[in-house]
Amino acid sequence: MCGRRSQKLSEEHECAILSKRPKGNGCQAHTPLKSFELFFDDAVITEIVTWTNQKIENVKTSYTSKPGFLYNTNVTEIRALIGILLFLGATKSSKESTASIWAKDGTGKPICIAAMSEKHFLLLVYCLRFDDSTTRAQ
Repeated sequence: MCGRRSQKLSEEHECAILSKRPKGNGCQAHTPLKSFELFFDDAVITEIVTWTNQKIENVKTSYTSKPGFLYNTNVTEIRALIGILLFLGATKSSKESTASIWAKDGTGKPICIAAMSEKHFLLLVYCLRFDDSTTRAQ
């Protein structure tokens, strides 16, 4: 009797494992980058860059002199921004101050420091857009 129960549990466990495998395009995502690209392909990233740059241009008009962090973004930076946000979420650092994350005294997060400056990160988060704000119904 014990053998049958054990065998039944093993079959249920195997079915549960098999049902959690990737399906469709997910089967071809063999690296973290490929998995990332399932959600954020080139077309999506390009749209984000376009509308984020539109917002950055609007922000630029409020400055009389152009600070060093105030420049348009590109595909590489938006990928880095999303990566930083995912990293901070995965490491449970979402409530940590940016000053602490970008601290250069050895306590900061080296991956964030290497990717971009704290000021540019804050600008991108503030300006991050996914659509054309001029055509949005208010």
